[in-house]
Amino acid sequence: MQSPKATWSPRPLLNGLLATLALVIAPHTAHLPLWLSVLTTAILGARYWMARQHIALPRKWLLYALAIAAVSGVILQYKTVFGREAGVALLTLMMTLKLLEVKNERDVWLIVFLGYFMLLTHFLYNQSLFIAAYLLLVAWLFTTLLIAFSQPRAQMAWRAQFKLSAKLLLQSVPVMLVLFFLFPRISGPLWNLPSDVTSAQTGLSDSMAPGMISQLAQSDSVAFRVEFAGKLPPSTQRYFRVLVMDHFDGYAWRARRTRPLTSPLQDQDQGPGTRYTITLEPHNKPWLPVMDFVDPASLPIGSQLNSDFSVTQRELVERRKRYSATSHASLVNPIGTNANDLSRALDLPATGNPRTRALAQQLRSASRTELDFVNQALARFHNEPYVYTLRPPRLGANSIDEFLFDTRRGFCEHYASSFTYLMRAGGVPARIVTGYLSGEYNQLGNYLIVRQADAHAWSEVWLTGRGWVRIDPTAAVAPNRIEQGIANALPAGEALFLNNPSPWLRQLKFSWDTFNNSWNQWVLGYDQERQVSFFARLGFGILSWEDLSLYLLMGVGSIFGLLAILTLRPRSNDRDNVERTYALFCKRLGQVGIARDPAEGPLDFALRAKTMRPDLAPTIEAISRLYVALRYGANTKPEWVQDFSYRVTRFRARKPHTHQP
Repeated sequence: MQSPKATWSPRPLLNGLLATLALVIAPHTAHLPLWLSVLTTAILGARYWMARQHIALPRKWLLYALAIAAVSGVILQYKTVFGREAGVALLTLMMTLKLLEVKNERDVWLIVFLGYFMLLTHFLYNQSLFIAAYLLLVAWLFTTLLIAFSQPRAQMAWRAQFKLSAKLLLQSVPVMLVLFFLFPRISGPLWNLPSDVTSAQTGLSDSMAPGMISQLAQSDSVAFRVEFAGKLPPSTQRYFRVLVMDHFDGYAWRARRTRPLTSPLQDQDQGPGTRYTITLEPHNKPWLPVMDFVDPASLPIGSQLNSDFSVTQRELVERRKRYSATSHASLVNPIGTNANDLSRALDLPATGNPRTRALAQQLRSASRTELDFVNQALARFHNEPYVYTLRPPRLGANSIDEFLFDTRRGFCEHYASSFTYLMRAGGVPARIVTGYLSGEYNQLGNYLIVRQADAHAWSEVWLTGRGWVRIDPTAAVAPNRIEQGIANALPAGEALFLNNPSPWLRQLKFSWDTFNNSWNQWVLGYDQERQVSFFARLGFGILSWEDLSLYLLMGVGSIFGLLAILTLRPRSNDRDNVERTYALFCKRLGQVGIARDPAEGPLDFALRAKTMRPDLAPTIEAISRLYVALRYGANTKPEWVQDFSYRVTRFRARKPHTHQP
């Protein structure tokens, strides 16, 4: 006994459904495992081939077996069926498997509505302007399919279906705007997503080993954007502090647990400082980048300035965060570091790197002051043949010795690490600071773009009477890195993506980033704080969630009421339009002396008009016949109305020329 064939099989609609599903699934292939992407593609292709060859749909037992295998595959892959990754994978499989049992229009409608839901899952991965525009296009296609499925026998042209779909989406814009502005925001996410939502973020780590930052420098992803209240500071001052590392285990540097700063900072010149606003991309860590040295009073609520001058908050940065701060280059804290901090800043492993230890003693004994020791170490980096490169050789157990005396090729972490080790070996407290340096200025948006490629490591040394002083040994080797950015400091053959010789491509990149930044600020960044501020500026004061809910209901109700009035009001139909068009035709004949009597029928009037004007007889006959068919005929076609209107619009009658005897 053969399995029954599908009872629903309009191939053009099915092909459109398969193509639209492929579009909605396509972006997820970057997140789904390879086997699942291949299986999904195979199901879509099989369903198309079955419809083309009129092959029967699979039996129920085979569908059940495929569903069980799919769920088992998801469980084996993710160890669960919950969470973002597993949930999206399961939804993708179930939606495509449903295609193998489509037998009526109800099944089709179910798949289309699953496709609408599938659209929303993309925002769990990416909320950029590009993906929003892409998903709007797919939503337009799904809406067009709904129109086509709802009247498969009406034979509405595809162009008309697309036009009606666009009209429906435009009609939803007012409701969307009311929901966007008035739907009550809450301080946290609407629901707690599993931890996999914010996993695998790119950015700085709380440890630093040789090669870590040089690998990060290959990433063009944006770390944060900075808007300055005044003039853009020079690149040599654009150091953004993130982490301070003072523990060295012989290979890697690590950050210790921070504690709040308790002693006050002192401003040596009492200047206004640099005011700026940072829009930080989510990085799933608690730290907030700030310029050196930040004023504690200017920090956002919920953050704290630590004793090492880094800034952290209690929660992880799992969403885009916007905050303002003020930094003063003249701020110092000579009493802010206690004896334990200075002791930790001198810690070194008991053994290892003997040549570096000997060099430190040699330089220290030849120096009168701590500052002389620092300058001699920097002079060594400047005078010796060291190379700033993204491709340093691998280092062994005595990594500091091998770099300083053998390879002499490294990135910023190599220079900061070896310099800090050298300082400690010479008895000067030192530590490593990781963060970001310089950035790329976008003149179109008037803000600074700081990418992961701008990640940088530098050193701080403790000088008596001055406190912690920033020393960047990379500047002694590659000053272009500090003054002009990383792209201009690398050797030939190590060009980054940032090296874009084409001015128009650079302009296009900045234009797109400006649009994206505006999208991030005004759409994705419309949180509870901005919602409260928005209505306060409009004169509503501070609105509670009850007030917002009330205004939301009033707004949506008003829109639906207006749409109902516009929809239910009497409208002119095609027959009214035909009457008006025919009246215009009669008016134009009246202008040349052929006036229609009130009781004269259209055919009698046409006969009299043709007799009076034989030169216009064909046109009068055609227009009159169309009018009679449209006004009194039982079966009319939409194209007849267009033809009738076109003929009357083109009709022109002139008075006959008379000759005087």
